[in-house]
Amino acid sequence: MLKSFESRKGARGFSLIEIMFVMAIVAGILVGIGVLISSGKKSINADDAIAKIQNLKAMVDMHRTRHGGQLPETLEEVMPPGTTEKEKNNALNDPWNHRFQYQTPSQHNDPDDYDIWSTGPDGNTIIGTWK
Repeated sequence: MLKSFESRKGARGFSLIEIMFVMAIVAGILVGIGVLISSGKKSINADDAIAKIQNLKAMVDMHRTRHGGQLPETLEEVMPPGTTEKEKNNALNDPWNHRFQYQTPSQHNDPDDYDIWSTGPDGNTIIGTWK
């Protein structure tokens, strides 16, 4: 049988204010999580740039070894033969899709060495091979 209105009189649901309060708490938690993810992504991108620079550094050092101490004039020269354009862009671009910078002779290390750096997300933040 169907329950009548009077038999449900003691049952209580959530009020609009209670529902809005819970939604405000959930929204606050989601905003906090979004901020953490955003700041974490910045750190991950910087770590990725450092790892890519170290990889390029290894490739330049390998080129120097194979060519009797001669440094490449550009980073493109260290790319293995048969590298596709997509692979080349992935290796030679930083996480913010800017081309890594390369300079020889070095302005920051031994003059017989080289510099590789990223200009970072804003084009001004330097992440490089020098100390």
